[in-house]
Amino acid sequence: MLRRRTESVPFASGFQAKTFRYAKWGAGALAAIAVAIGALDLTNVAAVEAAVKFIDENHQRAADLPKRLRSEVDRKWRLAWQSAAVTTAKQDTPIAARPSAVLDVTSTPIPAVAATPTLDLLLARLPSPADLLHLTNLSLAKAKRCLASAIYFEARDEPVRGQIAVAQVVINRVFSGFYPNDLCDVIYQNASRHLECQFTFACDGKRKVINERGAWARAEQVATQVLAGDLYDAAVGSSTHYHALYVHPDWVQEMRKLARHGTHNFYRPVAWGNGASAPVWGVVPLPPNKQL
Repeated sequence: MLRRRTESVPFASGFQAKTFRYAKWGAGALAAIAVAIGALDLTNVAAVEAAVKFIDENHQRAADLPKRLRSEVDRKWRLAWQSAAVTTAKQDTPIAARPSAVLDVTSTPIPAVAATPTLDLLLARLPSPADLLHLTNLSLAKAKRCLASAIYFEARDEPVRGQIAVAQVVINRVFSGFYPNDLCDVIYQNASRHLECQFTFACDGKRKVINERGAWARAEQVATQVLAGDLYDAAVGSSTHYHALYVHPDWVQEMRKLARHGTHNFYRPVAWGNGASAPVWGVVPLPPNKQL
């Protein structure tokens, strides 16, 4: 039919008829090419859609890869840290914390003391400062008041550990043999001499008023627990002297520095030895079959 239509021309034979006939053939060829291109376009669209889908999926996977890697790395790190923490805890746990028998266990800190390397250790509470000083009822209440006053007026702005250290110095002086054997007498020794007493607050001439109720309550708690033997700082040890960092007393030349807490340095006189015989209180490990 197409050929018939192509062959039928409205012109007579000659140049115009041939030109018209060639033009119709060209139009038919172009139509055929257009149909082919359309089919190819449909095929190309499907192929492009598949390619786009593939790229998108892989792009999402690629975009999620850092997140998955990070999650996996975090998981590995958590496992590693947990393993390390367990190992460290096992290594750092003092032998005294794994006793076969316990005489008197509390939640108070255990002082750093040498222990026999054996698991068959007993935990024992050493006599407290109150026990060693034979404080009971009224005498204990008086000692707590004096010690709390020293803590409050000497170190109320210090961290708790610094307050414990100050209280420990006071008690160490009581047991040193170089000071009175009464806690209040140690604190207020030479209080009548202006700025020549043992603890500045006792002889600075200022009226002593407790204005910070919270600080006073904390000082009372520290005093109570130190006297009960619940608080002991092994670093401070047998220190009997201390001074603030902003002063430089001459007597430090005769001292051995043991610790620093807050704004205070803590010392023990070199001439007094290392204080090995000074009392230690708290919960400590004992060798097997050892009795207090």
